[in-house]
Amino acid sequence: MTKHQRKNLVAYLKKLGFTKFIDAQYLRAMTIKNQYEDQTNYYKQHVIDILKPLDYLADEESRLTYTKNVISHLLRSYDNARESNEKEQYFISLDGFRNNFNNFIDCGAYTGDTFNKLININPNLREYIGFEPNPNSYNELVSTTLNSNIKTILFQSAVSNKTGLISFDENTGSSKISKEGKIFAKSIRLDETLINYPVEFLKMDIEGEEINALIGARELINNNSPQLAISIYHYINHFWEVPNLINSWNLNYNLFIRSHSSACMETVLYAQRNQ
Repeated sequence: MTKHQRKNLVAYLKKLGFTKFIDAQYLRAMTIKNQYEDQTNYYKQHVIDILKPLDYLADEESRLTYTKNVISHLLRSYDNARESNEKEQYFISLDGFRNNFNNFIDCGAYTGDTFNKLININPNLREYIGFEPNPNSYNELVSTTLNSNIKTILFQSAVSNKTGLISFDENTGSSKISKEGKIFAKSIRLDETLINYPVEFLKMDIEGEEINALIGARELINNNSPQLAISIYHYINHFWEVPNLINSWNLNYNLFIRSHSSACMETVLYAQRNQ
């Protein structure tokens, strides 16, 4: 639900007499962790890493979003979290993110929700490759893409920094890799799977496995400099670790951050080729 839709909903509920509202995303945001929060003085020791994105993010909107949302997480107070006016997550209004690509790699394809947006937004799309480990979601993904005129290649697998077998927990709308998980699936490394593939747009929304997946796709990214849309909201430390990782590769990317929901949720790092 966009912020405009939420605003209209709140206005409608006020007319019905309701006076107090709790955004469910606020409750969700409170559960987002720093992977290293048990380390003493973590933030003090990593202050340079945390501040570093402010030196290279490509526009003021990115810097504001980064600053406000990191502070919101650290304070565990989300009233001042910044949310973008962009209507479409992943397909933002910056040049090239809507139709300047012929193929699309979808890591965390879910049931095909991104695919449905994609085929309506980009008339130039010729090929779609989707990765989804959850068997139920994968079956829906197959149904969603079945009658499309787009060449479609689907993998019932997770994406990480190595190829093998993983276990994960299944939740409504997500599947997170976990040693205690009861569902097993194959995990692949993109550099070993899409060898010599000329990727033009790479999207990742894979429940906190983004850094490992990026490491496993470094050669693919280095060789092709695809446009990137990488989710960074699953862990607090990913807000700085993901952009710092990509920036450290010196691939001449312009990096942007947009948040597509309230309370820091659905925050995405966008990387655009610097022409």
